[in-house]
Amino acid sequence: MFVVPDVARVKSYSTLERNGFVLLWHHAEGVDPVWEPPEIDEISSGQWKYCGRSEHHINAHIEVTADFRLARKC
Repeated sequence: MFVVPDVARVKSYSTLERNGFVLLWHHAEGVDPVWEPPEIDEISSGQWKYCGRSEHHINAHIEVTADFRLARKC
């Protein structure tokens, strides 16, 4: 029987394609995924689409900033 040497082994991770993204599950202790993100109908149907991104640097603690998730039309 052929045995793969330890140096030639690679880890595999659970992946999921959802809402136009490929998601990878990683857990420090190797636990399988315990949940999946919901499929958003507006994204699946093409009603919403990715329009690029913007990046802002705010000099504040993460707990102070609000989470704004606004959909916009391109």
